[in-house]
Amino acid sequence: MSLNTKNVPDLCDRFEAAVRRHGDRPAIEFDTRIWTYEEIDRLSDDLAHRIGHRIAQPGCIVAIDCERHAILVLSILACVKAGAVFFVLGENQPEHYVARALENVGNILWLGSEGHADEEKAKRIAGDRLSAYLALEKMQMEKPCVSVEESSEGMDAVPRRHGVEDPVLYMVATSGTTGRPKLVSTSVSPILNFIDWYQETFSLSYEDKFSMLSGLGYDPLIRDILTPLCIGACVSIPANEVLGKRGGLHGWIDAARVSVIHATPQLAQLVFPQDETQSLESVRVIAIGGSTLGKGLARHIRSLLPSGVLVNVYGATETPQVMSYHVVENLADDTSSPEHVPIGRPIRNVDIQVFDDQGAPVEHGEVGEIHVLTQYLAVGYHQAPELTREKFIYHEKSSRRAYRTGDLGFIDRRGDLHYVGRKDRQVKHRGYRIQLEEIEQAIHGAGQIAAAAVVYEDFKESAVGAGKIICYLQAESGAHFKKADFKQKLMDVLPAYMMPDSYVVVEKMPLNSRHKIDYAALKSAVDVSDPLVMPQSGPSMQNNVVARELLSMWAEVLGTSPTNISPDKNFFDIGGNSLLSVALIKDINRAFSKKLKVTDLYLYSNINELSKYISHESENLGQPDRVSNVSRRAENLSKMRTARNRRDGIKL
Repeated sequence: MSLNTKNVPDLCDRFEAAVRRHGDRPAIEFDTRIWTYEEIDRLSDDLAHRIGHRIAQPGCIVAIDCERHAILVLSILACVKAGAVFFVLGENQPEHYVARALENVGNILWLGSEGHADEEKAKRIAGDRLSAYLALEKMQMEKPCVSVEESSEGMDAVPRRHGVEDPVLYMVATSGTTGRPKLVSTSVSPILNFIDWYQETFSLSYEDKFSMLSGLGYDPLIRDILTPLCIGACVSIPANEVLGKRGGLHGWIDAARVSVIHATPQLAQLVFPQDETQSLESVRVIAIGGSTLGKGLARHIRSLLPSGVLVNVYGATETPQVMSYHVVENLADDTSSPEHVPIGRPIRNVDIQVFDDQGAPVEHGEVGEIHVLTQYLAVGYHQAPELTREKFIYHEKSSRRAYRTGDLGFIDRRGDLHYVGRKDRQVKHRGYRIQLEEIEQAIHGAGQIAAAAVVYEDFKESAVGAGKIICYLQAESGAHFKKADFKQKLMDVLPAYMMPDSYVVVEKMPLNSRHKIDYAALKSAVDVSDPLVMPQSGPSMQNNVVARELLSMWAEVLGTSPTNISPDKNFFDIGGNSLLSVALIKDINRAFSKKLKVTDLYLYSNINELSKYISHESENLGQPDRVSNVSRRAENLSKMRTARNRRDGIKL
């Protein structure tokens, strides 16, 4: 459907208006540095020219490989100015995953920030489709970065696309059933429609400050960046040490006077820990999305927002940004079922309906598939026309394009939409959308596997967003199968958030009458793996100094007592997440002089496994006294922590 956008200011027009009105106001703040609108306008112009002169053909996309830094914001803004379609790499996406996601795009221009990316990585992923590699140095954030030869090539105007009413803006990879990620193309108009609704509904202005907390490589990041830059507000980026520190985000938001927050329920639990009692006076709007918001967490958040609004939002990568919302009110008096917050009603220019399997609307209270009807949908799946036609359909009765979400829901008597689950085998885990078939495809690709089944157990009665991905494996006959080696192979091809939480090796997969895997029968399956390969019980906690020190570290990061942590429990099952794992790995490397990565927590996810790995690695270094040195270092660190706690008046 052709959109009439000729009279609608595009993203560049809106940013330029913000520069004219608020040129000397903060546009980005990171750590102790602030960049004004005039500064980032000049810097993004320079980078946009460098991009524009290197895009050889219309099919070329820009891969942005940056950490959470001001230079990432600059890169996205420069792509918008240059009219370049961009793809932001996620912080936990391995190279093989990115390569599969981008294998059907044309030429790739790579933007890599110093200390984070390198040209060799770009070559491994893009191959002969790599048209150029631009190294983004941190110094480029301090002054214009145009070379002498480029400065003469028409610097008076940034190259812009013409003749395209609603050009593609960016692409995002999302989980697919075929073993290869789907690449979703999104145009400009859905972003503009969202910004207009958001600004008007919540009276957002240049005085607001938006936190950039969303995961890199996912469409909520666009909301974090482009919304404030279109209205003259500030993008505030937390320093890395803040992200992995328990209570760090809450303190940072308070100190930075952040007023608008976008978060998943899991991230919101970091911002608002259950034991937190200090209100956040500066917060005006906090929008929660990505997975189900429980009423318990919602009540706690509202209790710490004296003048703020809590909004539960709903959308998907294919329905860019927010499509429905519910302002959370009066939860203290609401004891009715369900125990989760509604996802509310559509934003403007959007209609949401619930249909049965025959495509007929269901009655109020009846469960069916949620359809989003609007002209402001994603363009579709890149180079996948059949899948696009299957999911993006045309409703003749309403004369509108619609997206079949695959989500099941119902509309209550008050007209509010409720999410109840998935129609297919897609799940939402720790704020991410995951197709279980993609994990199964990766498992078979790892070798030595005769059969595999992946299931998701959702523990709705426990913490918000709690759940577990369980992998059931049947090894090939005669295969020398080791779980640790197998998990390492999966880490090379799957993002960390898609890694199974536990593995069960079965002698034979249970089958149903149609000779297909009986998923229901898997729950009673017994793990027949060799306990010597992957022990279920670890060393004695009294005798293992490494394990005892790890226990202290876990307790400190998770903000709980060591007595509440079992040495065989998965870090991510007892309150851990990707942000807290950063702090934990940093402590472990400092204590034991290691170079572990965050992904190692997915390989050795409990204290028993991790302590054995650390001790075993030390023994293999060829230094007989290495293990005793590690133990002494751990003991000294523990004594220092105890002394510090006593000094600071912390009860032991």
